[in-house]
Amino acid sequence: MNSLTHLELRKATTELHSMFVKATEHVLKNSSYWSNFGITEHYWPMALRSFERGDKSLCGRFDFAVSPSYGIKCYEYNADSAACLFECGYTQDAWSVAMGLGDIGVDGGLGTAKRVTGAWRALFSPGTIVHFFFDKSDQDECIHVAYVIYLAEQAGVVCKEAPTVDGFSFNDDGLVLDEDGEVVRHIWKSWNYTTLLDTLEKEGPVRSSGVVRLIDVIFHNEVSVLEPIWSAIPSNKAILPVLSELFPDSPYLLYSTFELNDTLIKNGYCSKPVLGRGGQNISIHFPSDKLNDSNNNNNHGVNNNNHNNNKDESKLNDSNNNNNNNNNNNNNNESTSEGEIVAAPGKFSSSPTVYQELATLPKFDGMYTQLNTFAAFGKYAGTVIRVEDSPIVDYDSNIFSLRIVEDESNTPLPNDDLEF
Repeated sequence: MNSLTHLELRKATTELHSMFVKATEHVLKNSSYWSNFGITEHYWPMALRSFERGDKSLCGRFDFAVSPSYGIKCYEYNADSAACLFECGYTQDAWSVAMGLGDIGVDGGLGTAKRVTGAWRALFSPGTIVHFFFDKSDQDECIHVAYVIYLAEQAGVVCKEAPTVDGFSFNDDGLVLDEDGEVVRHIWKSWNYTTLLDTLEKEGPVRSSGVVRLIDVIFHNEVSVLEPIWSAIPSNKAILPVLSELFPDSPYLLYSTFELNDTLIKNGYCSKPVLGRGGQNISIHFPSDKLNDSNNNNNHGVNNNNHNNNKDESKLNDSNNNNNNNNNNNNNNESTSEGEIVAAPGKFSSSPTVYQELATLPKFDGMYTQLNTFAAFGKYAGTVIRVEDSPIVDYDSNIFSLRIVEDESNTPLPNDDLEF
């Protein structure tokens, strides 16, 4: 990726975080939207309380399509339990150095560790105890949690792992105590709210006496959670039509609706389950009247009303050519037949659906390429790249080492300069 694209992604990340938060507030204040989110009715009072008391976000991940034909377009915001942080902040640079590519430009995750640590420092004073809830049987999750804990400890946070609530109890005031008798005030959790709210719906309501369950800790009135309870709203795909309503002129948004219309059918669209994750149950409907082929710099059915349209290919070129996985990516570019539908399986087929304007991922070396940026405490905190042989990126998609190089406009390379 070149330095100009990096600069634009950094700007887009910070702006979009603010837009998603404003859209979340709009949804919370207008209950007419709530039924579109497919979330249990028990959630909304808790989300309102969390938002109104100012619970802050630690870290979230944006998913972007970036192409010279349509510029920078946001697919969605994983504001709740975002993956790939360890890969962004550590693995990709270590991998580049190990392969002898560390002297090419700078790391896409330059400053990620510093910025996330800065977010921890902004959230909690040194000595604050935070309990970490996660699935200890999942090796990838354990690696992710270990990295998050490492960054928190750099900020002086006292981290206590809590793979289970065995040994937890309630005191006489209904507060949660850990196995050491310490009051649980702040927690970080790995589970997404879709899973937790399903559990709440089946096992609720939340209680403050008797045997402590996970939902009693996560949804306790006196416990603050990372990510905050309200983050289930910007993570839900039903926020996308709300963003289109509130920010119709944003160059970073793809037009989205709750109802399929003729414009989307003509130009191509993506249908998304509002509760979906990991690309599950997404279907891409290519235009019925023209080829939507990401190998050519076509319009892709996207409104080209932004400042990126006149950029040439080199200004939006990713650096995945500089990594050691290229020997696995020699597939020929595939053409797409008119009217084709590409769909992914999953467990969210019964979820309500939204429809999003189509911006197909660009291809490099036969692989569809998605750029993902992190926002820490609402500010840009690094970029990672994921690739797939399908236009739908999922949990198992490969991650390459992203390097940022200078472009012909002499846009300076980034440095580790963001302070909190």
